[in-house]
Amino acid sequence: MDLPNQRFSVKVAWEQLRIHHQMVEWHDIVWFKNVVPRHSFFLWVAVQEKLTTHDRLHRFGIHGPNRCSPCLRNNEDHNHLFFECSYTKALWWDVCDKCDIPRMTKGWDEWIRWAIVTWHGKSFINFSYKLGFAATMYYIWQERNARIFAGMSRTSNLVFDQIECIIRDKLDLMRNVLQTDENIKIKRLWRVNNIIS
Repeated sequence: MDLPNQRFSVKVAWEQLRIHHQMVEWHDIVWFKNVVPRHSFFLWVAVQEKLTTHDRLHRFGIHGPNRCSPCLRNNEDHNHLFFECSYTKALWWDVCDKCDIPRMTKGWDEWIRWAIVTWHGKSFINFSYKLGFAATMYYIWQERNARIFAGMSRTSNLVFDQIECIIRDKLDLMRNVLQTDENIKIKRLWRVNNIIS
């Protein structure tokens, strides 16, 4: 790119300007083709545990209610809100059922480790797992914020309906999906319209 007669390339310029870091091991479960961008960005913040959960706000000296807004039983921290809360656990179990994976009783660290090891590659099934994970995380946070800031709440069934709709629409847009028994089963579980038997 130093020669004056070479054509300008944004890619080459970006590669020369950016700071190169080692890729994190969870990049595949956060950034993948056809992901919903807001889900991906949210998951990127969540994986780094940078969300402003009540316990994190307390560590910064910002005091307020510390209860988990979905269940109102325990103090809110990252692990409780997303994986131990009875409300969010019901969402995860619905998503696990649709993805045809065992219902998870793992916490945050175990989920991430399991996803990194299991969901690599670009198969249709892995795509459905990643979509389910990202959408569930995103809508748990949305529900939490609606309860805290707007005083509105929905049942876990209504939140799951929204998750299911997003995932079904994304899966329905996928083309050239191999019609294996596994892929057809996932499409049926998510009620995807473009099933070819």
